[in-house]
Amino acid sequence: MGDCGVSWFSDTVIAYSAPGNRTFVLQSLGSGATRRLIENDSLGWIFNLVAHPRGSPALVWWNRSDARGVWTVSEGSQRLLRPGPFFPLRLDSAGTLLAFEYGTVTQFYRMNIGRPDSVERIASVPECVLGDINAAGTRIVCDARTSSTDIWLMRPGRATPVPRQ
Repeated sequence: MGDCGVSWFSDTVIAYSAPGNRTFVLQSLGSGATRRLIENDSLGWIFNLVAHPRGSPALVWWNRSDARGVWTVSEGSQRLLRPGPFFPLRLDSAGTLLAFEYGTVTQFYRMNIGRPDSVERIASVPECVLGDINAAGTRIVCDARTSSTDIWLMRPGRATPVPRQ
C-alpha cells in the first residue's frame, strides 16, 4: 500500500486507511458501497495492506498489543502468520509473499504463506528505510538515508546501488 494510504484491493475495489490507521475501508467502484476490513478496530494499528490476487485472504502488518506481525485477514477472520517486524509488500497467486524487515540493514524476503517458517532472504540493503520490490523479486526500489543512492537493483544474494543522475 505504501505511504499514500490507498491501493487496489481487487479490480473493482479500492482500500484506504480509515482515520486512526486501525482498519482499512474497502469501497466498491461500481456501487460506491463501503465496508471495513476489520470491524473491531480497537486491537491496534494496521499497515501494509497486501491484497491476495484471488481476493482472500489479505495480508497486513498489525501492531496488536497481543501479537505484532503479519496477519492474514478475511471476512470475520484474522490469523497471525508471522510475528515480528516483517512487513508485507507483494503477494502472488501462488501464495508467495515478498516482504521486508528494516533496521540498520534492511532485509528483503520471499516466503510461502502456506509455510511461514520457510523464509528465504533475497537481499540485504544498507540504510534502507522504506522500499518496494517488483513481483518477480528481482528489483528493489529503496528510500535510502544516504546521499549517494536511492535505488538498488538486486540479483540473487546481492544488491547493487544505482547512482543518482
